[in-house]
Amino acid sequence: MIKVAIVDDGTEAAESTRSMVEKCAGRLLKSGKAEIHVFNRSELIACELREGTYFDIFLLETKMPVINGLDLAKYIRSIQKEGYIVFLTSHPEFAVESYYKSIRAYQYILKDTMKKRLPEVLDDIFEQCIREEDQYYYIFNQYRTERIRFHDIIYVKKDGKNCILAAKDGIHTDRTTIMKVKQALNLPIFILIDRGSIVNVEHIEKICKKEVHMNNGDMLEISRANVRTVRDKVHQYWGVSL
Repeated sequence: MIKVAIVDDGTEAAESTRSMVEKCAGRLLKSGKAEIHVFNRSELIACELREGTYFDIFLLETKMPVINGLDLAKYIRSIQKEGYIVFLTSHPEFAVESYYKSIRAYQYILKDTMKKRLPEVLDDIFEQCIREEDQYYYIFNQYRTERIRFHDIIYVKKDGKNCILAAKDGIHTDRTTIMKVKQALNLPIFILIDRGSIVNVEHIEKICKKEVHMNNGDMLEISRANVRTVRDKVHQYWGVSL
C-alpha cells in the first residue's frame, strides 16, 4: 500500500493537488494499492505520525501556520528516515534549505510549474515505491502499521508468542511465528541459526565457536546442527573460501 499525504492549508490548492495525484495513481487507487490523505493543518499530520501512521509520499506546502512546511519536514525525518518529501510552493527562497540533511527533500516544485512537473515526479516516485514494496517487512496490529526495510533488520528472535525484530532503528515486536517471519524475509541474507533465531548476514561482525556476534553488540547462539551451515553461508557472503 502506497500512502500519500497532502499537507496544504489552502483548500483549493489541496484539492488541485489531490486531483493531480489521483490521475497519476489511478491504476494503483483502483486496485487498492494506494491511498491519498489530505491535511489542511500541519499539526494534524504530526499527530498521525506520533501515533505510528506511516506515509510513503509527503506533498508539502512551505508556508503554513503553527508548523511551517520545513519544520514539518524535519519532524517527519525525526520519525521516518524513509519516505519521499516533495515541496509544492510559491516560495522559491526555501529551496536550498529543503535539501539539507535534516530534510532531504526529493523535489522542490514551484506551483506555477506544478502542472507539468508534479506528474513527472510522481510517476518516478510511484515506480520506485512499487520496486521497493517487496523489500520491507510489515507489522500489522490493531494499533498501528509498521514497516522495516529488510536490510535494516539485524536479527529476529522468538519470544513466547511474539517475534522480536532488532533493527537499526530499535526493537519491533510482531505477534507471529518465526517461520512466518522467515517466509516473509525472502532474501538469501537471512539465515535461520536455530529454531528460534534468524540473523541478517550483512550485520554479522564475527562467528566465535557457536556464537554469532552482531554489529549492534548483541550475541546469539547457533544450534549445534546449524554451525557448519551458518559458517558456510557467512563465508560465502563474505567471499571467503576455506
